[in-house]
Amino acid sequence: MFRFFLLIACLGCMTILHGQNQQIPQEILGPAFQGRANTAPPILTYSRAGGSKDTLFIQSSNPFFDDFSAGSLPDSNLWDLCASDPQRYPTVMRHAAVRPPSLGAAMFDGVSPGNRPYERNLLRGGCDRLESHYIDVSNLDPDSDVWLSFFLQPQGFGHAPSSRDSFRVYFNAKAKSDPAKDSLIKVFSQAGSSQHSFRQTTIRISNPIYFHTRFYMVFESFGYQNGVLNSWHLDYVNLGLERTPSDTLYLDRSLCYLKSSPFHPYTAIPYQQYQAGQLAKPFEIIASNLTGQSTSVNIQAEITDPVAGTLFSPPYRQNFSAALSAYGASGLAANAFADNQSLNNPYAVTFRQDISLMQNVDKWAPNDRFAYDFRIDTIMAYDDGEADTGYGLNKARGFGQRFDIRSQDSLMAVWICFAPQIDFFNGGTMEGESFELTIWHAGHPDSILYSQSADMRVAYGDSNNHFQRYRLLKPISVSGTIYVGLRQLSTTSVGVGMDWSYDNQDKIYWDSLGIWTRSRYPATLMIRPELRNILFNPPPFTAVEDLQASSKLTFYPNPLDGTRLYWRFPTPFRELNVELIDMQGRRFPCKTEEEFQQISIPSGLSSGLYILSFQAMDRAGKTQMGTSKIWIR
Repeated sequence: MFRFFLLIACLGCMTILHGQNQQIPQEILGPAFQGRANTAPPILTYSRAGGSKDTLFIQSSNPFFDDFSAGSLPDSNLWDLCASDPQRYPTVMRHAAVRPPSLGAAMFDGVSPGNRPYERNLLRGGCDRLESHYIDVSNLDPDSDVWLSFFLQPQGFGHAPSSRDSFRVYFNAKAKSDPAKDSLIKVFSQAGSSQHSFRQTTIRISNPIYFHTRFYMVFESFGYQNGVLNSWHLDYVNLGLERTPSDTLYLDRSLCYLKSSPFHPYTAIPYQQYQAGQLAKPFEIIASNLTGQSTSVNIQAEITDPVAGTLFSPPYRQNFSAALSAYGASGLAANAFADNQSLNNPYAVTFRQDISLMQNVDKWAPNDRFAYDFRIDTIMAYDDGEADTGYGLNKARGFGQRFDIRSQDSLMAVWICFAPQIDFFNGGTMEGESFELTIWHAGHPDSILYSQSADMRVAYGDSNNHFQRYRLLKPISVSGTIYVGLRQLSTTSVGVGMDWSYDNQDKIYWDSLGIWTRSRYPATLMIRPELRNILFNPPPFTAVEDLQASSKLTFYPNPLDGTRLYWRFPTPFRELNVELIDMQGRRFPCKTEEEFQQISIPSGLSSGLYILSFQAMDRAGKTQMGTSKIWIR
């Protein structure tokens, strides 16, 4: 009953605050509405019924340290990712924070690791939570000068936490009565606000109740639990001893992210569109300096073949020096690379963009280098693959993103990333909501080139930043300017993922009472058309679709750990020709030994999925041809 009256009050409040929205279409970020919410206090003391944590130790030369520069999840060697039930740890993001102190940061919001909102109501509560393993500090005392420091930023490129939201830090105190229970004490809390630069917090651990064998730390965001909301970004966590209050500088310089792609505005492009003309552009790198004084660094930027590990030709490499301002992040301008690489494979290629700091002395080398893959196959994309919030309209109207098709091509499908959010009015999430996939050919909402509503439903997938492929029932020929998007079939925002890292505001348009209106948001919609020249023969081998085996010839072991692969075939044959094809379309001939029914795989191949293409002739002279998927470890 209380929730019913709470919802009625929320709706009444929202009618007053957003009364004009009932008449005029508007763009919406995040859930359609966020009304008042009952605040439920977090649980501070609880019994740990699960398995025991690992135990870590710290020394003056070996602190507990994580700058989240590796992988897409927090390091499980430092953090207990199974501490909460259900699991609710943050995701490590590369582009979600604004000018972080190092490469990558942990993003806290209201979405679970399984890509679902934590709750389906208007209540506030604990959202993402990051809990360390036990840290045995029983041999230390208040005179050991143990300090915790960390950098924190609200909002970043995402949704701003309100003043009623907060980010909190807890320490586990020594249990006095029941050793099986943990006693968490809040030692830090910061109210939400709009985005500002990262700020470092230092906390001295001086109370004797913390110096025991089961000490651990908890970082938790508190706010709305129902979507990609109330974003916080945590970085550079450092727990060490023999520190001082002024110990806030680090002998560390870090690369952070690409502010613009060397091929911007694109982050991926179909092969035929790449071949249509020069794409390389000047680009910008964000780098950080934590030393406290301005310094000069040397940077090497190159584009390599991730399979062969060599530079593409003409050499895509440049070296330059740049100045980093004291204690902060700087934007470093780089020149354009050489003209387009001439590619022989008409199917798929990957360019690896590798950026490195070339320096001799540094506290933390792993954040001195990062690499991003630029795909050349069938996908055209502007976004970085990380959803910062959800986008939609408050009316049943359409919106799309402009793409300029440089050479006539065939539109086969559209990939869309939806940001999980709650449907406050109908209950549940927006997953499963119907929409109409729409392609426009001119700058007017009535210029519909193609539309499709059958089986078009919002899908979240089972991991963060999931892209769902929506296949066109009939491929259409496209050229020049097109707008790719959808028409909402209800007044509730569908929540298409929006990436704030790259500004493509001039490409986002929406239908405002029959007028094609440019978006007011300097961001990018996570919508990706799939283009494929259907005149190619054979069809391209790409990472977009799985190939189906077409023969009874089977291969084992699969996955393959070595260089020997064996086959089974129901009838004898005279010869077998085999080659492996990687996801970039590169071909690797293999040697067959019919006597032992084995295939010698070339050594040195990278781990990953390969297509094994074979041609066999039986004793009657009939040829068997087909493919099989092989995973190489």
